Amino acid sequence: MKNKKWTLILLLSAVLMTLSASSALAQTYTFNGPQISLNLIDTDYTVILTRDNLAANEDWLLANGYTVDGMASIYDANGILLEAVDSASDRTLVLSAQVTVDSEMYFDVNLQDNDMRKEFRTSHTNGTAYSLLGYSYSHASWQNYGGSLLRFLCTEYTFRENGQVEHYGFQRRTIRNGYTITLDMQVRNRTLKNSDEKALESLMSGFQFTQVLSMPKLPVRLSFTSEPPATTAKDTFTIKGASARKAAVTVNVLSLTSASSNVFTATANSSGDFSVKVTLPEPGVYSVVVSAEAEDALRTQISYSVSYQSK
Repeated sequence: MKNKKWTLILLLSAVLMTLSASSALAQTYTFNGPQISLNLIDTDYTVILTRDNLAANEDWLLANGYTVDGMASIYDANGILLEAVDSASDRTLVLSAQVTVDSEMYFDVNLQDNDMRKEFRTSHTNGTAYSLLGYSYSHASWQNYGGSLLRFLCTEYTFRENGQVEHYGFQRRTIRNGYTITLDMQVRNRTLKNSDEKALESLMSGFQFTQVLSMPKLPVRLSFTSEPPATTAKDTFTIKGASARKAAVTVNVLSLTSASSNVFTATANSSGDFSVKVTLPEPGVYSVVVSAEAEDALRTQISYSVSYQSK
């Protein structure tokens, strides 16, 4: 009986030592701008890079074809907060937070309605904004993690440079605190595996928002499906687009070659769609300013130059 008791004590001690060692190896990285933190276990990675420790990892950077200053420029340009390289599994985690057109429009996807969230989701799979940057998304769907995390867009993509595949990846992306925040698990020299997404998913339990900011008054949404033409041989054209529901849309037309000016207005429908027919009084060069106003939002305006030369 005494031997069994000592065996149990030794087993419990071993478990406690293992838990203590795991806890000691875990390191939390906190970033004040987007108000986020990420807990990582250092032994899972060959190297963990942040903007602040690049100089301390100069040997590794040089061995992989980078300089400290060059990598710092890459980090700054892409809003990269952390890179964790897992050489054994041939994958790299990239955590980034950027102020983007989307983050300025949405600020927090959890405070937007379903239509706005759908618009952000489909911009990955159906839009041109990301394809122009080299991303081809084959999947994008929302997942609500609950707690303090709430909604993240779960994606799978291929990234190309100059038409050639540079890497593949899985992402968890959200917009919160005025930042587009992305946890990106990238793989090179091979295709994606289920284990890559599982590794990314496991990180979500160690990711958190240290503070959630209140949403300020944001600029009203204003996008176009038919913009004013740069040149036209006709005196009439139609501007179409989307804004907030029931937004007041105004088109100010000012001639730069005469004293004429006109104002055209429309109201966005319940889906936010609008259409404004514009007529130019005479040939010439015009400044065309489209603006939208809605309750509890800042006014948004976009300017165009239109040259009208009749046949």
